[in-house]
Amino acid sequence: VVRSLVLLIFLMGVIGFAMTWMLSHKQMDESLDLLKQDFNPVAEAILEGRDQLPLVDMTIRFRGDAAKVELFVKELYNQRVSLQNAYLQEVNAFGDGALVLDAADILKEQDFTRRSEKIRQALAIVDQYRQLSLEQTDRAISASTALQLHDPVQARVLANYKQILVEGRTALPRTWDNEYPMVSLGGEIIALLENSMGRWAVPEDGGIVFDSETDRAAYNDLVNRMEAIHKEQLKDRVRMANFLI
Repeated sequence: VVRSLVLLIFLMGVIGFAMTWMLSHKQMDESLDLLKQDFNPVAEAILEGRDQLPLVDMTIRFRGDAAKVELFVKELYNQRVSLQNAYLQEVNAFGDGALVLDAADILKEQDFTRRSEKIRQALAIVDQYRQLSLEQTDRAISASTALQLHDPVQARVLANYKQILVEGRTALPRTWDNEYPMVSLGGEIIALLENSMGRWAVPEDGGIVFDSETDRAAYNDLVNRMEAIHKEQLKDRVRMANFLI
């Protein structure tokens, strides 16, 4: 299953900012405990490896300028999560590992056209959400600029986070480049199976058996690369969850 590195990284930034802001604020105790509880379901979902993350409770726990910052943080978090959930739902429908790597189904159909088209559509979805994430970040930067705060502590914290957003916006296009391999590798696997048709079979116990050592090595290399990307994405999920624990 494709798991977005890009949006997880940005969510880590949002949550990291939220935790830093809470710890710097004077209104700790009950309000802080309630705010942590708001994010606990998110941490649980991340650690469980769920693709669809829950939205955070929009109940405002603080007062004054702190409430404005809390509202900004929660709204931005929910916007990021909504975008990630929609992205994963769409791209997994086209490029999910089960769709790409179901060798028995491929052998039965012996038709790679539909699957190749699915991969092309998945890559188009990556491009679409790449643009949406850029636009979303631009709106967040504008919103942080427009937010009027009188408390100098809250204003300083918000200014620091705006700088994080600006720097993230600069790096975002390069970060999205890491999102393509997970989908494109599925396309390479399809191409390999298509080109080696007749030189591999699917035994009753599953998997793929290749007649050619060259084909087997190429296939294993592609699968290993996908698994390596997936492991890195899982690490990002754990790091993100640790912000909330």
